[in-house]
Amino acid sequence: MTQPSVLREDPLTEDGSDFLAIDPLVVCPQGMFTKAKDMNASTANLFNILKKGLWKWTEDEDPIDNQPNAREDQNKPNWQETEDCLVLNINTPKIPADGEELKMPVIFFIHGGSSTQVWGAPFMGHKFMKHDVVLVTINYRLGVLGALNLGIDDAPGNAAMYDTLTALDWVHKYIHHFGGDKDRIVVYGHSAGSMMASMLLFSPLAEGKFTGVIGASGSALATWGTAEYNSLKHHLEVCFLAGCYPEFVEGEEPAENTDYNAIYACMRDTEEGVLRQALSRYSNKHQKAGGLGFDAKVPSVQHSPLITIPKFLEEMPAEILMKGKQNPANLIMGATRHDGSFAFEDVYKKYLVENNLVDDVDFMKNDLLNQMIKIMKATDKSGAFQHIVGKTYFGDAMKNGKFEEMLPGLIDLTSVWGFKAPAWELVEKHASVNPNSFYYAFDFAGFWSTCDMGGESEIPCGVPHIDDMSFTFQIFPIINEDYQVAERLVKYFVNFAYNGTPNNGSELLFWEPYDPMTHPFLKIDATDSIGYECRDSWIDNALEIV
Repeated sequence: MTQPSVLREDPLTEDGSDFLAIDPLVVCPQGMFTKAKDMNASTANLFNILKKGLWKWTEDEDPIDNQPNAREDQNKPNWQETEDCLVLNINTPKIPADGEELKMPVIFFIHGGSSTQVWGAPFMGHKFMKHDVVLVTINYRLGVLGALNLGIDDAPGNAAMYDTLTALDWVHKYIHHFGGDKDRIVVYGHSAGSMMASMLLFSPLAEGKFTGVIGASGSALATWGTAEYNSLKHHLEVCFLAGCYPEFVEGEEPAENTDYNAIYACMRDTEEGVLRQALSRYSNKHQKAGGLGFDAKVPSVQHSPLITIPKFLEEMPAEILMKGKQNPANLIMGATRHDGSFAFEDVYKKYLVENNLVDDVDFMKNDLLNQMIKIMKATDKSGAFQHIVGKTYFGDAMKNGKFEEMLPGLIDLTSVWGFKAPAWELVEKHASVNPNSFYYAFDFAGFWSTCDMGGESEIPCGVPHIDDMSFTFQIFPIINEDYQVAERLVKYFVNFAYNGTPNNGSELLFWEPYDPMTHPFLKIDATDSIGYECRDSWIDNALEIV
């Protein structure tokens, strides 16, 4: 259930015939279809189903209160969250003839979806196939199945990361049959997939399996990217909500004689729908309390002495980075201009509205920013940090505590703390190990936007989380100047796969690598440009959309 995955070497058919990937299972819903309504959905409905996952679930969510046990809800739709989805998809422009070695670089894509939804197949390689590269997209276990860490071999945590390593092993072993070069593999991820791609830098098990990382809107250094060091309490809380650990008491350590194998056995025998409901309640509860609700579904440090299998993560990524012990791959990281607008909408609905705080002027003026600082696990005993951040991102709006006037700063601050700063920090510190470290800001507002996919929203979204994906993958039809932006962005990434740098002396603008004196970055817009002093570019972005 949650153990590390292994490669399947057996034939997929019993008689040696070709395997046809046309069964609905191969579509791999990964927590997005309900069996009751969507499992027989036609290809024509795939776009609408994908929209749900790329935006986020806004209906049929579980109330936060008065639901101590997920087993009470077995009459609700049974959501698909299955381990039968561990497949990968390959796009190649050429199949080598017998004995031929094409040696095309490989772009290995990890999808996002908040570690609980989406799957790899919809991210098709139309744009990349114009170039001599192989595109591989993968699936991995999601939610509880992908993260449960009870400190034992059967539930060691990081199953999603072990799945990623297994997929990389497959690529190393077989990608030459599709014209790929196992010695030039760039791992590209978006959102949670970007966090996972960058997480590979910090695992000794990933050493030598890839040559570069492209991270779009997600970093292992983000507060939401890695569980807190002592993550066991979060996983036990989910087990409690699933009905498998009734002894759980919030704020108390588990008893020394706790039988983690028995807890795992219960979770193993629990229906996937119950596990999903338990994780949903866990997240909703922590978000209402002013937290993030991510610690039970993201990678975690495996410090338990009871884990005897090879450990994916033995220290916090920030500690490994500080020691300079990360894998020295080439690196590109970036974020969209208003990357935090979707995330702040969750904060708005699940924290501010749920607790009737939107119109609480005293709270908005004196306590909200301090709560956000706590979420980021920063220490500010004197209040000086709160004052500086408030002056920088809110200005005079901080004085009156009116939500409407503070909204631009709240969107910008969520963008910075959630996405931009963790990505920039990784580039900045990784550059001391590998100077081929680059940062980009995706500022282009295209004809299509994921803003149009989620219906009415009280929070403006601008150039939000996910928008850049439609420029590297065929999520929307690309027209007009959007096409030129997409062509350039894909070309930068293809260059990176070939050369370890996005530059190749072509017609593209020269993308400057990290420099500690000038802090350069690529600004992707209708016309690309190089900016300097990157952190200064994060201020007042949301004023243009509010």
